[in-house]
Amino acid sequence: DHQDQIWLQTLRFASLWFSWSIILLLAVLWDAVTIPLQLFDLGAFSLTLDAINNATIMFWFSDIPVSCFTAVDRDGVLDFRPRSCIHDYLRGWCVPDVLMVLGVLSGTKAGDVVVSIVTWLVQAVLDARTNREGRPTWADGHLKSPDDFRELYALSLHWSLTQFTPSTQDIGPSNVSERIFAAGVVIFALIVFSSFVSSITNQMNQIRTWNSKNIELDAVLRHFLRSRKISTQLGVRITNFFKISQKQKAKTPLESISFLASLPESLKIHLYSEIFLPAFKTSGLFSRVMRVDYRLLSKTCSRAFKEHYCPPDIDIFIEGATAAGVLVVHHGDMTYQPRALSRFTHLSAVKPVRLQKGVWISEASLWCVWSYAGSLRADTACDFHLLDSDAFSRVCQPGDPEGLGFRGFRFMAQRGQGRRQRKN
Repeated sequence: DHQDQIWLQTLRFASLWFSWSIILLLAVLWDAVTIPLQLFDLGAFSLTLDAINNATIMFWFSDIPVSCFTAVDRDGVLDFRPRSCIHDYLRGWCVPDVLMVLGVLSGTKAGDVVVSIVTWLVQAVLDARTNREGRPTWADGHLKSPDDFRELYALSLHWSLTQFTPSTQDIGPSNVSERIFAAGVVIFALIVFSSFVSSITNQMNQIRTWNSKNIELDAVLRHFLRSRKISTQLGVRITNFFKISQKQKAKTPLESISFLASLPESLKIHLYSEIFLPAFKTSGLFSRVMRVDYRLLSKTCSRAFKEHYCPPDIDIFIEGATAAGVLVVHHGDMTYQPRALSRFTHLSAVKPVRLQKGVWISEASLWCVWSYAGSLRADTACDFHLLDSDAFSRVCQPGDPEGLGFRGFRFMAQRGQGRRQRKN
C-alpha cells in the first residue's frame, strides 16, 4: 500500500501527467469548437472531422481509468490512496462519463439522448428549416446569407457566449418554447456564474490575507532603505534576499509546524525517517549501518536531523569555523573552495569543487571537534540537511542502549582517522 501511494504521488507530478492534462484541455477546446459544425454539410472536410472526433472519443474513453487514480482534495490535503480515489470518482463523474462515452461509441439510448440534446440546443438558433409549423424562430431576420457557413457559425458562437455572460446581442426568442429555454439558461448561468465569481473572490481574499504580512514587511524595509539613504546596489541585494527568504518560508519547514512536536514518538520516527533516511543511503558508512540496524538510524532521524535553506550567493560556512555537524546536500548547487595547502600557495591555484545532491560535508564532526578546512557557498537556492553532532552524540550516550552500535562505529572511525593522520 505504501508503494502504491509513492507511485501515485510520483505520477501526479510527473511530466506524463502534465502532458495528459494538456491533451485533456485541447480535447475540451476541440469539442467546444466543432460541436456546432455537426449541423452543416462540410463536404470533404467531414471525413477529417469524423476521424479527429473518433480520436477524441477514444481519448475520453481512456480518461475514465486515469480518473480513477486522480488524487482527491480533502480539506487542502491530497489523498493518493487508490481506494479513496476510486471511491470518490465512482460517487462523482463516473456514471456520466461512462454513459457519454458508451453512448457515442455504440449508439445506445443514453448516447442518442445526449447527442439529441446538444443538437437541439444549437438547432434552436440556427436551423430555421426545423420549424415545420411556420412559427417565427431565433434566426428569422438575422441571416443575410443562409448558405454562408462562416456567418452561421459566427452567429451561433456569438449567441452561445452571450447566454452565460452579461452582454447583449440582437437575437432573441420568438416563441414560447424558445423563451422558456432562454429563461432556463439565464437561471442556470446566474447560479453557475455567481458561484464561480464568489469562489475566485474568496481565493483572492485568502491569498491577500496570507500575503498581508509580507507586504507590510516589504513596505517597512523599503522605507528603511530610503530613510537611511542606502545605495541602490546594496538595497537591491537586500530586497532580493528578503524576497527569497519569504519564498523559503512558503516551503513550510518542519520547525514551523508546532503540532508535529505533539505527535507520538512512533509517528514522529516514521515521519522523520521518510524525510531524512534517504540521506543515509548516500554515505558509505551509514549505508552499511542501515543494513545492520535500520531502527537505530530511524531513531537518529527524529532526534538529530534538521532542515536548512540557503539563498543563492550566500556563504553557508567559512574556513576556520567550528562545524556544527554534517551537511547533506538535498537540492541545489554549491561550490566548496578548499584552503591553500600552504601560505605561499595562491587561492586561485586551488580549484573549487561543485557539490551535487547527496554529498556529505564535514562527516568527521560526528566523531571529533572539527573546523572547516574551506568555505562553502550556495550557487543557487539550496536545501540541505544538517545532522547535528551534539544531538548525534546524545544518541550515542551510554544511557541509551540503542546507541551502543554507534559508539562502536565512532571508535572505529576515530581509530581510522588517527591512523590516517599519523600516516600523513
